[in-house]
Amino acid sequence: MITGIMQVMALRLLRDRGALVLAFLLPPLIFAIFAAIFSNASNGDLDLDVAMAVTSEAERTQELAGAFAISGKFNVFTEDGWTREDVRQQVRDGFADTGVIFSSDLSDVAEATVEIVIEPSRDIAATVLAGQLQQFIAGEAPDLAIRRNALTVSTLTGGFTPEQSGRFDAALAELMADESRESSDGFYQRISALDEAGRATADPSIAYYAGATAILFLLFSLMQGATISLEERRNAITERLLLGPSGILRLTLGKFLYLTLQGTAQAIVIFIVAAIVFEVPVIANAGLLLVVSLSMAACAAGLALFVTSLCSTPTQAHTVQTFLVLIFSSIGGSMVPRFMMPDWLQSLGYFTPNTWAIEAVYGVLARGETLAGISAACAILIVIGVVSLFGSAFVSHQLIRS
Repeated sequence: MITGIMQVMALRLLRDRGALVLAFLLPPLIFAIFAAIFSNASNGDLDLDVAMAVTSEAERTQELAGAFAISGKFNVFTEDGWTREDVRQQVRDGFADTGVIFSSDLSDVAEATVEIVIEPSRDIAATVLAGQLQQFIAGEAPDLAIRRNALTVSTLTGGFTPEQSGRFDAALAELMADESRESSDGFYQRISALDEAGRATADPSIAYYAGATAILFLLFSLMQGATISLEERRNAITERLLLGPSGILRLTLGKFLYLTLQGTAQAIVIFIVAAIVFEVPVIANAGLLLVVSLSMAACAAGLALFVTSLCSTPTQAHTVQTFLVLIFSSIGGSMVPRFMMPDWLQSLGYFTPNTWAIEAVYGVLARGETLAGISAACAILIVIGVVSLFGSAFVSHQLIRS
């Protein structure tokens, strides 16, 4: 009897393609994505986009900055004439993960500094950049770090005697080829890409996860809500509701509008919690957040209807929906920030609604952007939703005719 029960359950699993996908395809796929992300991050080999400016005319600084740009450690980009503010703007607008500014003569060990531009939600990117710069300078110009350390010791002890200075210079000459030395982090000065006075929230990571969580659960809940279409199709309710050639479009549009309103309300609830618990200034940005909420909800509603229209049964729909939402969320940044991913995964993220939803919410709450600043992200979300809406209507119409 026990063997018979096991055989029945095994046959049931083998005949249920949805259960097979959830049991044996989705877990290894999610594992592969996260393994690629965290192996990349744990090795310190983040595919970071780094904006660079060289504002010093010193020959040593120019040489080191040029060598770093072509070192291949990161995706370094720069333009002639860029200033500190240009680099901060690139990081603030999300075109770069972090930035570096060579603003002083590095051969002047008493005053030499390298400025690292940080984006608070990507602080680890600045930390990785600083560490790589330390290793780079230690290899390219080990004398700078050693002289900086010697200056610190000299200051603390009241200065070197001429004899000590001579011995130091002789020893330094022998150590110039030693690439195992690391430079002092005294070279580095961290500056924020965001304007402190105009920052929308004290902790930008809260703004990031407000958007990441909102789009994740909108996709889940609205796809669940759209599954009612399959019950209507099975009970022939849809055919009875169609009163003319455009009936299927009106029916689909009605569902789309309802799901959009439901999703907007859900997103607003998340933002209210952020305001009450974490003191995020939602009221001050209520208008922009309403636009973003509507855009996210419209996108999720359209996708939900389209995905559901391609399925035959609620069980099949649940499988496909779960699969897509988890893939979108893992690649799009809802689970792990995209800057920690390999470059090819970051590129794939642009094909998910999660990436654009996060950009829009973060733009409002952390970067203090206006409607113009978030218009591109919101437009993409709305276009995805509208195209999916018409796709759903077309598929449903073809199924009814067949």
